[in-house]
Amino acid sequence: MNPALSFDGGTLSVALACTVAVLSGGVVKGATGVGLPMIAVPLMLQVVSAPLAITLMAVPVLASNLLQLDDRDLLAGAVARFWGLILALLAATVIGANALVAASPRAMNIGLGLVTVAMALMQMRRGAAERRPVRHERLLSPLVGLVAGLLGGISSFSGPPLVAYLLRLNLSSHAFVVTISLFYVCGAIPLYISLIASDAVGWPVLLGSLALGAPAYGGLLIGQRLRQALNERQFRRVITGVLMISGLSLLVKSALF
Repeated sequence: MNPALSFDGGTLSVALACTVAVLSGGVVKGATGVGLPMIAVPLMLQVVSAPLAITLMAVPVLASNLLQLDDRDLLAGAVARFWGLILALLAATVIGANALVAASPRAMNIGLGLVTVAMALMQMRRGAAERRPVRHERLLSPLVGLVAGLLGGISSFSGPPLVAYLLRLNLSSHAFVVTISLFYVCGAIPLYISLIASDAVGWPVLLGSLALGAPAYGGLLIGQRLRQALNERQFRRVITGVLMISGLSLLVKSALF
């Protein structure tokens, strides 16, 4: 087993930190439809390695996104429209996951930090961005899936290119949530299968991931209530601030250590 993926998190402080991180990510996911690994993983990296943090997110990521596949018609429409993107996403995620097992923790911290900051900057521009029809969607979709899959396999953060692409397509809010959840499920399954097949993941890690499903679900419920109390613009500002701070903290940590 890869030492970076061994679970030496028996201390209460590590377990509590991971629980709080996943709960926080679940709140954001429930309020906005995205952001569970983007929030949880950087926070977890303060106490565990990057490969371990990503692997522990298996159950929370899969469960939270499966819960949001709640419209059969929209789901069927998304599969029919984005099948090329999905196939590219699946293949590229497997390639990226193989790189994840061998990646150095410092390099991954830098990569995760850059991706997180990029996501925050994208969120800042999101409100003012003009949504125009995307030309050559049939050709562009597989390219987006390729980039997102490689990024997701290495860092578990396939979200930034997928979110940016769907925003440009000007989907309805419900269609956006169902489609992005479909993409996340399609990207997560090959990632975690590759990690398990590589014999890099032990039962303690899998059980830890299962346990973290509870705070993820609790966070989803809290986030759904917060969505009713705060408007989208207010909560987006909170998300952007958290993302930026998390990304910068990872970059500083990588530079100092």
